[in-house]
Amino acid sequence: MLLVAVCSLAVAGCGSSSGSSSSTPQDPTAKAAQDLASLEPGDDPSAFQTVLTDLRPVCREDPEKVASEIWASWQDLKKNNRPTSLLHVAQALDTVGSGLTPNARPTNCASLLAAYLVTAEAPGGQP
Repeated sequence: MLLVAVCSLAVAGCGSSSGSSSSTPQDPTAKAAQDLASLEPGDDPSAFQTVLTDLRPVCREDPEKVASEIWASWQDLKKNNRPTSLLHVAQALDTVGSGLTPNARPTNCASLLAAYLVTAEAPGGQP
């Protein structure tokens, strides 16, 4: 199941078709939120959907790509001994994005996450 979720996050639309089941959200933001929530037990898809919806005017990337960048950043933090929740990473991006001026939007949210990782993984840094 994790591989399927990662596949759908890493490659937007991977394995999906127009004949998908009715239990799968049709809205790309809702689908990406559901995929993220499935990666950590107990996570609520609506929390991820709120973040991804907030990020739509901020990020150049589509919601599936933003979700995959959030997941990759979370993996990077775990790999570098900076464990935190997946939702925390998503909310950190939302916080940074909300501080951008309107003329800086839309921006490359992968770059914002890269800056977050540099700060979080620095000696003494906190995710």
